Amino acid sequence: MPVDLLRHFTILTKGVEETSKFLKTALGFTDGYTPEVDFPLALLFCGEQPVIHVVGKDSPGDTGGGHIKHVAINCSGVKARLDACSAT
Repeated sequence: MPVDLLRHFTILTKGVEETSKFLKTALGFTDGYTPEVDFPLALLFCGEQPVIHVVGKDSPGDTGGGHIKHVAINCSGVKARLDACSAT
């Protein structure tokens, strides 16, 4: 059965706030509803969809297992966004 749609992916990081800030500034993701949990978590949205779950490393369920090497996305205006990141 082929994949019809990628709903979201998770990034494990020791810097949830820093990672989220970079992705929002560089690629234009936005904050949205994030449930209250007992570990560091940020849900980043593309439109109305939470597409990136930024989760604190060492959070419940972090087994230290496999990881994703990269994800490809289409972006518009990315050069200006990256230039803005390097200026801050």
